[in-house]
Amino acid sequence: AILAQLKFEDLYTPKNFSTTAQTNTLQFRPVLPIQPFSFLAFQQVIRPTIQLETLATGPSGSTITEFADMELFDLFVSNWPNL
Repeated sequence: AILAQLKFEDLYTPKNFSTTAQTNTLQFRPVLPIQPFSFLAFQQVIRPTIQLETLATGPSGSTITEFADMELFDLFVSNWPNL
């Protein structure tokens, strides 16, 4: 059996080059096992990565907070050689 997993990671940078802003990235990464079903006869492991970023907008220290692009990793688990 493949186990589910949940990971939170905070990447904090107190000092950056050319700005006084403090940047931060909060990363959320679950690992989700999907059992085979009639449409797709393979077991899958899906791992999306979602990031909330606080970025510097210039040398003044002002920041913006936004969602970054989502990454999706989808792994198909083969039953080979017992197909």
